[in-house]
Amino acid sequence: LDWLTQRNVVNAFEALVVGGAFKSLEAFCAWTGELNALISACDPDDMVKPGNWDPRLPDVFWGAVYVQWLLSEADRCAPIFHEIAQSVVDAANLQVRGIKYETAPNKG
Repeated sequence: LDWLTQRNVVNAFEALVVGGAFKSLEAFCAWTGELNALISACDPDDMVKPGNWDPRLPDVFWGAVYVQWLLSEADRCAPIFHEIAQSVVDAANLQVRGIKYETAPNKG
């Protein structure tokens, strides 16, 4: 994850779009703005005026980017995982009947 360790915003955006976390630059920018608003909303003693740069944003941004990337990768892997899990259950059912596998949504 060079884009993460190097804090490369352009490559991070690309990784998030490829992974399906965001559909457009507008959605990515809106999400970043929401992060900035969350920082201010969580700090009653916030001295940063609305619309101004918050120096805490980069650390929050990179942590949240990583979470978005992980969630998008989990969504991409889920169908393959469920297929493998179902095949394991099917094989087990050849010896012991009644085993069921039910898919569940990813947590996030």
